[in-house]
Amino acid sequence: MKVKQLYWGIVIALLTAITLAGSIALIFEVIPRMPGLASAHVPITLKFIAGIAVFFSLPLAGGALWGAGTAALMKRNVKSPTVFGALSWGSSVAVLGILLYFSQIPAAALNPSLEWIPNSTHMIFTTIFVPAVALAASFNTWMMSGKLGFNDDKGMIGKKAGIAAGLVFLIVSMSLLFILDWEIAGPFAGRRYSMIKIMLVCNTGAALAGGMVMGWMLASQQKGGFRLAYFTLLDDQPLT
Repeated sequence: MKVKQLYWGIVIALLTAITLAGSIALIFEVIPRMPGLASAHVPITLKFIAGIAVFFSLPLAGGALWGAGTAALMKRNVKSPTVFGALSWGSSVAVLGILLYFSQIPAAALNPSLEWIPNSTHMIFTTIFVPAVALAASFNTWMMSGKLGFNDDKGMIGKKAGIAAGLVFLIVSMSLLFILDWEIAGPFAGRRYSMIKIMLVCNTGAALAGGMVMGWMLASQQKGGFRLAYFTLLDDQPLT
């Protein structure tokens, strides 16, 4: 195990969790809990518009910070990765958010017929979210790796990061269920937890895993790991 690869894997993993998973946490956990927000005397139309604005703007900001942070750590020009990170993460959250929202309709229809199966609600949630998270991680790491100059390896980086993110989401979800007894509220729920809370915990694990793989593989493409002094600050040419 190379120390530099491990180091950069951890650094990119933490950056990914803070910016990407953090933007989702802000939307669903932090902002709704702000004092006085729920009881604010604001027309429902304005609340809806504000909610839509928050849903779309925070992922853009999180993706921008992720791109800028990754580029800065590698001594690359931060402008293009910042814009790219915002667009790739923002678009993936928007698309997957819409798809996941509408997937709840057939899931809700299917769930009553499976109530005789223990943990059916949690299992349906996991089945829907694992491939969605894997696709989002794969798409974003693939796009960002290419923008950072790793055009020959971006496909493999995206593939492995996506697999790692989806697998860890699955492991965390099943661990919460069978080890900690955290189950999404359902007919067989032991300790009942909301889907949002469990999703955020699983998302954090997935972001750490995807970021770790991305950082590790980016470092492995350079002999001796990341040699920051050899990176140029202003060009986006492939690394050698």
